[in-house]
Amino acid sequence: MSAAAMFRTEARVQGRERVWLSSGAVSLVMAAVLVVVDRGASRAVVPYALLFEVATVGAVFAASLTLLDRTVGVFAALSTTPGGVRAYVPARVGILTALSLTLATVVGAAGAHGWFAVTPVLVAVGLTALLLDALSVAIAARASSLFGF
Repeated sequence: MSAAAMFRTEARVQGRERVWLSSGAVSLVMAAVLVVVDRGASRAVVPYALLFEVATVGAVFAASLTLLDRTVGVFAALSTTPGGVRAYVPARVGILTALSLTLATVVGAAGAHGWFAVTPVLVAVGLTALLLDALSVAIAARASSLFGF
């Protein structure tokens, strides 16, 4: 399976499991709260909201999707393909990181009440998301259950 096919398959899985819908809903609620709160308070809360968003996507969705895939035998099926599990991890982490970056833009703009330094925020969120998503996938692949994670 080519890398592009793996990314498309992973995108379909995440869409089917409503990862984007639930993450988007949580981020829109956070953004709405940040818009309502006054400018000074929202600027103080935004870094924590962004960390919460990245941690939610990484720890909850990356881990639960990985445990679900292991339970239904996706790892066994991937072991018979040329790309194997080595193509699975970058696809999962890449799409979840892209989701975190998109949602961070919305939450960051809402918290700043307009203009904000997009580049440093997206670099920080991207690196944090890569780290948390990759760690969550690696740990969940070895965990016996979500509670063991």
